[in-house]
Amino acid sequence: MRRLLLGWLGIVSSFSVHAETMQVLDEDGNPLKEAVLFQLSSHAELSSGATRTHVMDQINRQFAPQLLFIQVGDSVNFPNSDNVRHHVYSFSAANTFELRLYEAGDSPDVPFPEQGIVVVGCNIHDQMRGHIVVGASELNSISDEAGTLSYQVEWKDTGGWYLWHPWMSEQGKQPMKVDLSSWSETNNEIRLPVTAPVEREESELEKRFQRRVILGGD
Repeated sequence: MRRLLLGWLGIVSSFSVHAETMQVLDEDGNPLKEAVLFQLSSHAELSSGATRTHVMDQINRQFAPQLLFIQVGDSVNFPNSDNVRHHVYSFSAANTFELRLYEAGDSPDVPFPEQGIVVVGCNIHDQMRGHIVVGASELNSISDEAGTLSYQVEWKDTGGWYLWHPWMSEQGKQPMKVDLSSWSETNNEIRLPVTAPVEREESELEKRFQRRVILGGD
């Protein structure tokens, strides 16, 4: 047991030595949770390795997970675990598709042959919003509650790195290119051109609809 513990500590120590961090903030200087660091490359540089199928479920009229990272060439399965029908679609340039009304138990697969950000919605339930980040490689990192994002030192030797946050799609902003080789422990703060969306108060009609949803109505 002691040998296993020491081995695990060695792995953790090795990871921490070879990892660096950056602090991701919004335009107002607030820590930004769920900012994504990922790679985009020319098609000539894309890997032709094995592809995977990922899952974006639909649970309680929400996508689960709401943020999904995949590699270009992968597919996403969209099962419906709700007791109502859904009509999943995307108008994003990286992948435009439509899955017409389907019930629980159906699980359509959608291929993602292009890189980029894909915003997914439901034509029936407007509150449903999901984001799929399609990267050129499997390398990626997501910032935590404090806006801290970790990445491997070796990543500095490669290019094509971008930072993105779901608010950027809502505010018409494109992923921001970053040069990891220029970052250091004393220069590790970056601001994305986004601000927190203004929260509006729900109308009485919306509140009644939400109560129906909680109680299991359509």
